[in-house]
Amino acid sequence: MTRALYLIGPPGVGKTSVVDGLLDRYERMLPGPLRGLLRGEALQSLGSGEIVGVHLGYRRHTFGGTDVLGMAVQPDAIRWVEEGLLPLRLIGEGQRLGNAPFLTVLAKHADLTVIHLSAASAILDARCAARGSQQSESWRKGAATRALRTADRLEAAGVHVVDVAADRPLPEVVARVRDESGW
Repeated sequence: MTRALYLIGPPGVGKTSVVDGLLDRYERMLPGPLRGLLRGEALQSLGSGEIVGVHLGYRRHTFGGTDVLGMAVQPDAIRWVEEGLLPLRLIGEGQRLGNAPFLTVLAKHADLTVIHLSAASAILDARCAARGSQQSESWRKGAATRALRTADRLEAAGVHVVDVAADRPLPEVVARVRDESGW
């Protein structure tokens, strides 16, 4: 069965940074569309060179993960999961697919762990300012509320959700997520 991990949380909480830390054991290659608008990076083992998984979405300078995918990607992503096209390992982060409808379907077809990252508003504000974010404070607060509600909905649906405080040093957060998820 596919081991899947998805990170949700507000802007600036470190979702992309944590995924980058988890994927330091792999070479990431952009293979193109997985299905329609769904794109991902193949994860190649640094030791064997074997393709062992997929990172949904891809890296970009300003932000990465599924947030780089088109707004209409969700139906393609759900069909991809339902058709059983999942690799051995799957990792994703971001709001585009970080919602209850997609993640509930994924949980039915994979051993899914959802990590809900959180940090104090002052930390999130400082991180967003440091990276030159153009997102308004009200939009960022709304995104934090959406992530929290998604975590609550997923837990109510029986999906394995773990809350992780992301206000500690990044290596500690990566280690905690690795411990909780098996990644």
